[in-house]
Amino acid sequence: MEKLGINFGLLIAQLVNVILIVWLLTMLLYKPVLNMLNERTRRIQDSLKDAEQV
Repeated sequence: MEKLGINFGLLIAQLVNVILIVWLLTMLLYKPVLNMLNERTRRIQDSLKDAEQV
């Protein structure tokens, strides 16, 4: 692979960095935003049920 100009050490380091960034973004952004949206959906449904009862 040296003929193609591929450095395996650099390739592995970049792969580890990409995996780490994806994991961090999932933990810090995706899950909290998803939880917030689910909570908002639940509150809207509860409000609609209360409005129907009135």
